[in-house]
Amino acid sequence: VLLVHRFLPSQIYLMWHRIKDPNLECGPSLT
Repeated sequence: VLLVHRFLPSQIYLMWHRIKDPNLECGPSLT
């Protein structure tokens, strides 16, 4: 349950940033 709890917010966070910033492909990876 903890894994899912930590995994889900991460996906939402990444997807949110991807929608807000289409230029960002991998986020921290590019930086």
